[in-house]
Amino acid sequence: MSPSAPYPAIRTRRPLFLILLLTAGLAVCSGDRSWAATVYGGKWQQLETRHAVLLFESSEVLAGFDRQIRYRPGQDTARELRQTAGGAGDSDISGKVDALFMRVQEILDMRRKMEKVTIKIYPDSAALQEVYQRLFHRENAMRAWYLFEKNTIYVSVADLHEGMLAHEMAHAIIDHFFAVRPPSSTAEILARYVGKHLDK
Repeated sequence: MSPSAPYPAIRTRRPLFLILLLTAGLAVCSGDRSWAATVYGGKWQQLETRHAVLLFESSEVLAGFDRQIRYRPGQDTARELRQTAGGAGDSDISGKVDALFMRVQEILDMRRKMEKVTIKIYPDSAALQEVYQRLFHRENAMRAWYLFEKNTIYVSVADLHEGMLAHEMAHAIIDHFFAVRPPSSTAEILARYVGKHLDK
């Protein structure tokens, strides 16, 4: 065998490796949720979209989230999402979340590239309340909230709709748009403005 000839083992393994690599690439590009959702910290699963990272404990919780958020993008937003979609961005849930985020940016006229906001999705209100107490050491009367320090929205699928999620997204966008965060009362007024204009 000449020195320039490949070893037989390499010759036989290369096609198999390329086939496996190609298969994995096709699965990711097809938008299969099983590839987009991965274990996060041993407990959470993750679905990453263009503008957010969804964390959830089970596929049932994610399915509940999908049912509760009844929002579809307008034609312009849908076209933009199709042009930039890839991987997880092709799924219905990802498209819905990204379209809602972009609509909130449009209403606020605060369009700029931002760090992805994390959305932690809990199965019920009791679990959400437990997290609030653990974070703040007091009782909670809020149905959902946004925490700037963690850039995270906390919601429960048992008590959620697209207006609530848009409201919390507005807080995330407002808090990261300006060089100096506006007063909380100002941010709340703007977030409520989003809720009133979401479907207009």
